[in-house]
Amino acid sequence: MNQTDNDEVNKWKDKFFKLLDEQENLDLKNSEKEQLLNKIIIRLTHSNKGFFSDLDPFLDQLQQAIKSNLSLEQLKTTFEQFSDALLHLPDNDPPIVKTENLISTDIVAQQIVQLFKEIDIPTELDQQASQLTQNLQTSLDTEAFNTALEESMALLLKLKEHDLTEQEEIEDFLSNLTQQLTELSHQASGASATQLEKAISRNELDQSVSRQMMDLQQSSAIATNLDPLKQLIISSLESITEQITAHQQEEQKHQTTTQRQLLEMSHKIQAMEAESKDLKYKLQLARDKALRDPLTGLPNRLAYDERLATEFSRWQRNQTPLTMILWDIDHFKKINDNFGHKAGDKTLSIIAHLLSDNCRKSDFVARFGGEEFIMLLSETTKESGSILAEKIRTIVEKSGFNAGGKAVSITISCGITQFLETDDFESFFERADQALYTAKNQGRNQCVIL
Repeated sequence: MNQTDNDEVNKWKDKFFKLLDEQENLDLKNSEKEQLLNKIIIRLTHSNKGFFSDLDPFLDQLQQAIKSNLSLEQLKTTFEQFSDALLHLPDNDPPIVKTENLISTDIVAQQIVQLFKEIDIPTELDQQASQLTQNLQTSLDTEAFNTALEESMALLLKLKEHDLTEQEEIEDFLSNLTQQLTELSHQASGASATQLEKAISRNELDQSVSRQMMDLQQSSAIATNLDPLKQLIISSLESITEQITAHQQEEQKHQTTTQRQLLEMSHKIQAMEAESKDLKYKLQLARDKALRDPLTGLPNRLAYDERLATEFSRWQRNQTPLTMILWDIDHFKKINDNFGHKAGDKTLSIIAHLLSDNCRKSDFVARFGGEEFIMLLSETTKESGSILAEKIRTIVEKSGFNAGGKAVSITISCGITQFLETDDFESFFERADQALYTAKNQGRNQCVIL
């Protein structure tokens, strides 16, 4: 096997290990997502304990099932038991009134809606999630709320099942890739063995011809009669010719085998190349989706965490100023209540566009959660950041829209701070949050530096 073939195999081994690293990162994200889904289900069960005495034992079982890391099938069985109990609640069983536990169904519904907005929903479940979110945003009686709660838990279990399926598909691909690399390694070893056999065979032929030539020389030196010598030479030449012919045939056979092996390796490498590109594309899509807010298209909280780490490394190297601006839409709940959640979503989209369109390409803008947005401005002091913030605040103030024939006005407040040598990530954010809190308390629609 020549150096080019070795380089090709080594290249694929490097790609394989790189894919393993990507798989480990995706496994970590899936694990974090699974933990979040588990927390959501547990939070929902806690929120609804005490409403109906017949449901409490099943809510306890569902909590215990999540905490015990049961398999998906076992979780489904537990959930089906809960659903059956929910459907068979007696009409005359009123909620148990426990002042310390009783929670408004509207509050629970709002929490579920917010959680669905923060979770990465796959395309095939997006319509179901949107419909469920719309249902939860309307006034619900007890029966309708119980149905929505059941559908919410069912959707969360489907999300968990989707993540497991996606992870299994990637693991299957990597397993298949491992097998193909093993086969390539064996083929490479076979090609090397074939080359070795050829070298040994050629060496044996050379030694045989050399021995026979020496025998002829010795026979010629002591020959006294021409005819016997002549016959000896003819016989030796025939033997040498046969050996050379046999060697050529064997060499041709080895060459054919080697060409076949190399052709098979080439085809497998091409197939692996195609599979690798497909996996990389899927991994990139999954990563992009995991780092982006589906409503606004902006980076999300996870992307912010990654960018903050990058900006901190840059600050350590260059000691150039780094400024954070934490934004919050004023009276966002009133917009939702007075004009509907579609108007609220439109408000979020407008703010997202205005923030991203009015800063530099090097600046980072993300939806931090709910109605909060965050900016990281590299090589920018807090004084320069406040100039940009005032410009954006003024633009937002003039960017109202109509919803159902009614004017919707938008204002926004922000807190501004600069990274200090004594800061860590948490203290940096807390100071910006404190500045935002001050802006809200001073009347909103303003920017405060701290």
